[in-house]
Amino acid sequence: MPSTLDDLLERAARLEREIEHELNQAREHWRYRIDRGKIRFEHDVRAAHRRLKQGIPAYLRESNPLHLLVAPVIYSLIVPIAVLDAWMLVPGWIRGKTSPAETGVTLNTVVDHIDRVCQIAGNARHAGIGSDLDGAFGTEQTVMDLDSIADLAKIPDLLRARGYGAADIDAIASGNYIRFLRSAWSE
Repeated sequence: MPSTLDDLLERAARLEREIEHELNQAREHWRYRIDRGKIRFEHDVRAAHRRLKQGIPAYLRESNPLHLLVAPVIYSLIVPIAVLDAWMLVPGWIRGKTSPAETGVTLNTVVDHIDRVCQIAGNARHAGIGSDLDGAFGTEQTVMDLDSIADLAKIPDLLRARGYGAADIDAIASGNYIRFLRSAWSE
């Protein structure tokens, strides 16, 4: 009668074979191999990527001008959100070594980024506050004056101190997302 240890070893070996099978299928589908720790794509995949890159000017010439004009508007609300991860706010951040305290990154740094987006855009219609901060992973990589999700409520006051009006603060806090979603869902 096999021991519990033998049973566990057999199950682990079977799981290892299943994982290897899945990896092989992915390699075949995406046509790549791992060579000395680097992923190498097959020649025809690399050639297809090169063709796509070289085809961008032709695509731009042949595209409907309206599509080219609205694309920045469509994507403008997606990219410039206020990030609260210190490693995204501080150039040269080294995970596990750099700390919010040593860099001095605070909610004011977040507001600097919001203000920069608004200055580039010429208005406050293209910035927003979004967070996945739920406390599950601690605060070792968040701005130093952010201890809980409740601290996000400090951002409107920081914006007000920089001269932002109530309408702009409402837009940044949630209005821009609501406007975007209403527009997207109205079609």
